[in-house]
Parts: sequence; structure tokens; C-alpha cells
Amino acid sequence: MESLTTLRDLPINVDWSNVPAGTHTQTTEILEPSGGLFEVRSQAFAIADNSSGTVQTEEILPVSGTWITQRRVTGAWKVRVSLDTTMIVTQTVQVDP
Repeated sequence: MESLTTLRDLPINVDWSNVPAGTHTQTTEILEPSGGLFEVRSQAFAIADNSSGTVQTEEILPVSGTWITQRRVTGAWKVRVSLDTTMIVTQTVQVDP
């Protein structure tokens, strides 16, 4: 649970493992508490041959000073992460006033 009054940025960290060699695209969708799509971000990364297939990614969602705080958009924000168009995980972050 996060507080809108103290939350400056919301980091979105993903730890990938056992990803096959090659170039991949991570798509991060951020949904408002009302269910509307707030933002979509894409991040490409490469996995080398003969590697463990692990990589860490980070996206930063600015909160402080944005319309999120100006309009006091609180509730259950959702983050959906896909790898190469396959949905992998959905995480909910509760943002309170």
C-alpha cells in the first residue's frame, strides 16, 4: 500500500529468468483504478546464447507533481507485464490518499 502524499515515483521492477536467447520485448501496461489504460511502455532486451537467460528491467512511473496527485487518483492501480506479446503477470498497487 502506498500513500499519495508520500509517493514520489512508483518503480516497476521485473526479474526475468529462463528467457531463451534472442531479442525480446517487455510491454508494461499501467491501468488506472477505473480500469482505463493510463500508459503503455515497451522495452527491448537481448539474451545472449549460452547465458542463464536472466535479466532485470525497471520502469519508473512519476507520481509526485503529476495529474495523479493533482487529481488525487487513488485506488487499485494495475500493472500488466507481457513478454513478446504473451501476458506474464498482473500486479495491483493500492494507492491511498
